[in-house]
Amino acid sequence: MEKLPTTSAPSKPASLPPRELFSYCAGTAGSNITYSLAATYLIVFYTDVAGLAAATAGTLLLIVRALNAIADIAVGIAADNTKSRHGKFRPYLLYGGPLIFVATALCFFSPQLSANGKLAYAFCTFLFWSLAYSLCDTPYWSLTPAMSSEPATRTRIVAASRTSSQAGALVAMVGALPLVRWLDGRGMSGWTTVAALAGLLCAIGYLVTFRGVRERETVPRRQPQSPARIYRLLLRHAPLRQLLGASFLLETTTTLRAAIAIYYFKYCHGNETLVPFYMFFYFAPTIAGCMLAPAACRKFGKINIARRPILVSGALTIAMWFVRDHVAALLALVALTGLLEGLGNIARMSCLADCVEYGQLAAGERDEGAISALNIIKTKFAAAAGGAAIGWLLGAIGFQANAAQSANTLRALALIFTVVTGAALIISMLSMRRYALDERRYKEVLDTLGRSSR
Repeated sequence: MEKLPTTSAPSKPASLPPRELFSYCAGTAGSNITYSLAATYLIVFYTDVAGLAAATAGTLLLIVRALNAIADIAVGIAADNTKSRHGKFRPYLLYGGPLIFVATALCFFSPQLSANGKLAYAFCTFLFWSLAYSLCDTPYWSLTPAMSSEPATRTRIVAASRTSSQAGALVAMVGALPLVRWLDGRGMSGWTTVAALAGLLCAIGYLVTFRGVRERETVPRRQPQSPARIYRLLLRHAPLRQLLGASFLLETTTTLRAAIAIYYFKYCHGNETLVPFYMFFYFAPTIAGCMLAPAACRKFGKINIARRPILVSGALTIAMWFVRDHVAALLALVALTGLLEGLGNIARMSCLADCVEYGQLAAGERDEGAISALNIIKTKFAAAAGGAAIGWLLGAIGFQANAAQSANTLRALALIFTVVTGAALIISMLSMRRYALDERRYKEVLDTLGRSSR
């Protein structure tokens, strides 16, 4: 193998100031408020406000997110090939944030149109939102490996950013419905106003990241990035394929569970006000899990923390079936699953950052943008699959929006929320059992590239 380019000096944990870490976290906090709002509540908005059929809404989400995969690849290629005074990735955050602000508000607006007109409007606005989000999200996550190659620092970056990401999700999940109801009660357009506020916070967060983050691990490309090179990278990169496959199954399941929870509490318990409590009891412990993850990874290894907590979470989710009529016991199990999944999420994302150097060793180029794009595509397809599954499952079990449900429909909702999602969580981690890019192997990769992990 020909000699590979190296950076001038390895990064050290102390080289990342707290202010820079805060700036990086601001981007994902604002971004995930917007993303969580769309991923969880948009299908509810489509069915209960815009009046679209559940199966139609699910299919719309699937089609748009599948089309958006092309944009993710394009943004990843453009980011890898970008040369500017602001770096490779940061410029996209500056210009993409305002587009997300406008697109989010438009997605949660329902014009007075015919049924076909509403469907066309939903398709166009959600496609606009997806394209705007891709313009920022792929470059943003490409910054993680560009900020440092030191393993402990990377885990710290991932843990902090994912913690702020979960905090953003908590704000959206817990605060959205009560705020919408409060605004609607005062004659204001609740969903549109909340969406505009979320989009504004996203744009501000990305601006803070743009101004406060440095790209240290920069290696000039010798050949332009291209779809063919990304395809070859994926063929050579078994750890990346295994990680993306397991994460796809996991994120499809969590997308399904988050949205089905709204229908479960609204119809099975007859109390929609339980939804913010459910979201709080899940996301608050998830934040704690994210904060505990770096220490857990150091003690038990990233691969073990990436897999085992999710397996236990799957078993606890299945156990929720047996306490489904007891809200307190149900929420206690929800809190435990949130803690465990917070641990696993951080470990998996830290593993993803390590894939950059492994890919450099295999292909001779750093492909942060391409790997980030592939990860975002995975997330988009997972969200699409989860969203489509919600619509299709609701249609299959005879769900009728804003109406009393049959006993069979209520039982099916409870089964999907507990047993089905729990089994899917377990299956997702079994698919990662051959992943082998642990800390020892990663250090060998760095040494081969002429770096030191210390």
